[in-house]
Amino acid sequence: MEDLSDWVAVKANIFTKEEDTDHLRFICAWNDEASKVAITLHEGSRKASDQNNKNRVCLLSMSEIYHMHKQFCLIDTSLARDFPKEIKPNYTPSRKKSEYISTCIEHYLSCAVQKVGKKLVVASMFNEEDPLSCYEENWNEFKIKSLEDLVDKAYKELEEVLQLRGRAESLLQLTTIYALEDQVFKNISDYLGELYNFHLHPFLELREMSHSRVKQAKDKLGEEIGPNIRQQAQKDFEDWSEQSLIATEAIQQLYLEFYRKTYNLMLGGRDRMLEDKKRFGKAAFGLHGMPRLLKLEVQVCQEDLKLHNAIKAIKAYQRDKIKSQLTFLSYDYGAVQEVERIEEEISNAQLNVFDADLDVIEAEERLYKSQVALL
Repeated sequence: MEDLSDWVAVKANIFTKEEDTDHLRFICAWNDEASKVAITLHEGSRKASDQNNKNRVCLLSMSEIYHMHKQFCLIDTSLARDFPKEIKPNYTPSRKKSEYISTCIEHYLSCAVQKVGKKLVVASMFNEEDPLSCYEENWNEFKIKSLEDLVDKAYKELEEVLQLRGRAESLLQLTTIYALEDQVFKNISDYLGELYNFHLHPFLELREMSHSRVKQAKDKLGEEIGPNIRQQAQKDFEDWSEQSLIATEAIQQLYLEFYRKTYNLMLGGRDRMLEDKKRFGKAAFGLHGMPRLLKLEVQVCQEDLKLHNAIKAIKAYQRDKIKSQLTFLSYDYGAVQEVERIEEEISNAQLNVFDADLDVIEAEERLYKSQVALL
């Protein structure tokens, strides 16, 4: 697939007019001394008493106005009809014609605001940074939205397959639909994997960086260093330890979400097969449906095991997070009760880890039995 990382993602519906341009006026006048057009942008009502009135002024050469117009035309070509035909990059109006040209520019800028939007026109006039940025989509947001759309589309395809399932009158018809359903399962799993991998990437990088910085700070604290350097190293150790915990927590939560979705996906498929077994009878189902049911049972158990491992990892993380509180305690007489409280929390958290361990063992046993049944 082509690498799109250098592309600019453009927002959807960028030409939808959401800006209030009713109280926007341009006043233009040719400045002989500067050989430029003085443009005043007036925002607000025509009443001088209006506290919201504000003016901005700029000087633009004919060349700048011309090139600004060319940029606007990339968005709306109809602006070519509104642009004064006399204006070229090196055009200088005569004193007699300057007032007419100024009026034409006022009209043109008003048209430009209506057609390409106030943000772009104002940003271009006043040389604000990256005037086209208001039309650009953040790349990460664009990528996430694209992947989410793929996931949504795959789930809609699953709904369509389930509708076909409901209309099937025989098990033989269902066998064709089973193949479609399996393909949709694969699509959903693949797209979910891409989406969650994209979400995971920055947190994995942060965790790796944090581990490296924690090690550096720890090594520094083991050296013979001055008090100021030691204080900074201690601060780095604490800050990066916290960043590591934050990254780990985010990673574990993302894994949990992902495996919960894939587990529910396969569980739904397995449960529908059990319904088919009841509907069409054991004998007919044994011939056409049982092989798929056994495979789905294995897949359900595999996803269940992954889910329980993710839960176990979160429990272990919660325990380690509590343990980390001991690292930052100052061991004096007043801290004894706090240490006892933390140690009790650690014990309770460890019990939760043991419970999660048992759940994992049970999930492994279910997986083993399902694999044996498939042989």
